[in-house]
Amino acid sequence: MKERQVYNLRRKLGYIPDSGKKIPKLNEAQKKERVKWCTKMKQKQMDDAIWADEKPFEFGKVRRKSYRKVSEPQIVRPALKHPKRISIYAAISRKEKSLITLWEGQQKSKDYCDTLEKTLIPFIKEHHKDTHCYYHDKDSTHTSKQTKNWLKDHKVKHKYLPTNSPDLNPIEYLWWRLDARVQKHKPQTFQEYKEKVFEEWDKISMKEVNDVIDHVSHLLPQIKEAEGAIVLSPKKAVKQ
Repeated sequence: MKERQVYNLRRKLGYIPDSGKKIPKLNEAQKKERVKWCTKMKQKQMDDAIWADEKPFEFGKVRRKSYRKVSEPQIVRPALKHPKRISIYAAISRKEKSLITLWEGQQKSKDYCDTLEKTLIPFIKEHHKDTHCYYHDKDSTHTSKQTKNWLKDHKVKHKYLPTNSPDLNPIEYLWWRLDARVQKHKPQTFQEYKEKVFEEWDKISMKEVNDVIDHVSHLLPQIKEAEGAIVLSPKKAVKQ
């Protein structure tokens, strides 16, 4: 039986590929923080929110498993001793998505403020002149005194997401789509890889953006009902 036939038979029997989903381990204090945050978050706040995040992407990563017969030689791929990585920053809202900023290496607070200067401020001026609230996680570069002072000086109203809660940031749901679409091009050089990141980010539609924001909106009451636990599907929380 050929691989495609096996795949189709599995689908017919109700099986789908599932490599497992990594979820953060939450303690009781973090669960309470999530419930409190979800309780305070109203629809008007969701509609005015700007959601931002940084994400590391790795050049040359293989996403899919390959299959071979036992009698065939093992598949060999060149291993990169020090794979090249880039980090990406972007923001989204109900109104639009921002441009993306790419960099190599690690950011410090000053670098983060420079990124906001180039990306967030123009985004706010163009799309959120009247009202906004900027949501980012509690990374040390975000919570530093330098960053807080910069946000205050630039009149950026901001709040932090609950600790260990990527599921409450809508842009997180776009990263895996972006990564998968870039990998489909099979870029051969690091420069081509970076170009495809820009290209595929531009292709992400506002329908996709609003869909992930809606998804988080729908999660809020479910997380409260689950007492702060991670919710993978409607009414189904992960026991920890």
